[in-house]
Amino acid sequence: MSIILQKKEIDLNSLKLQREEVSEVKWMDKEEIINRIKENYNGITDKEGCWEYLIKYYEWAEDNLV
Repeated sequence: MSIILQKKEIDLNSLKLQREEVSEVKWMDKEEIINRIKENYNGITDKEGCWEYLIKYYEWAEDNLV
């Protein structure tokens, strides 16, 4: 599973995905991702990992990225 963080507006219709490399695509905003992490990764993944660092990144990015 890959999570891509995108800070700019993109045209979702312009994305080109390779069927043989992608099994599923779902758009989630920051709040939904944080809620799912806090709910034991509900629907994100069945793998445990360092997901709490994604929350810390979001907090850092809010204060440090324009």
